Amino acid sequence: MAAKQENQTVTSLKQKVIEDYLTCIICSDTYEDPHQLKCQHTFCLKCLTAYIQKRKFTNSFPCPVCR
Repeated sequence: MAAKQENQTVTSLKQKVIEDYLTCIICSDTYEDPHQLKCQHTFCLKCLTAYIQKRKFTNSFPCPVCR
């Protein structure tokens, strides 16, 4: 019984790590072709590209998180 609870705890911790460190904040999915900005925030390339195109930024753009 203790082993089952320990397995559930490990599974929960793994899920938390994935959510906190491997999930794009724009699409809420696991990173696909991740790109990191100078501020250290990371996004999927397709999400970042869509963000830039939608807002019609030219030479530079604010980080979607830091703005």
